[in-house]
Amino acid sequence: ARPPEEISIGEILEAAIGPINIVDCVLDSEICMISDSCECRALYALVNQRILDTFNAQTLAGLAEHHVCEAKLECPVNTESVA
Repeated sequence: ARPPEEISIGEILEAAIGPINIVDCVLDSEICMISDSCECRALYALVNQRILDTFNAQTLAGLAEHHVCEAKLECPVNTESVA
């Protein structure tokens, strides 16, 4: 077993629900007839990569820390706007 500091939230999400993908054409251009000429596909790919980077930069240990500090009302992350 790996320590929580080495397990990214991205790994957990992808194991649970599969590849993180905001639109199907980002991972499979063949799925859409216009993906080669789509003006939005590059932007979708960029947003998707930023989401992946964000999830992969967070660890299970970090998530647990925020949960613990949130319970103590000392959490440096504002979680009130996320619901």
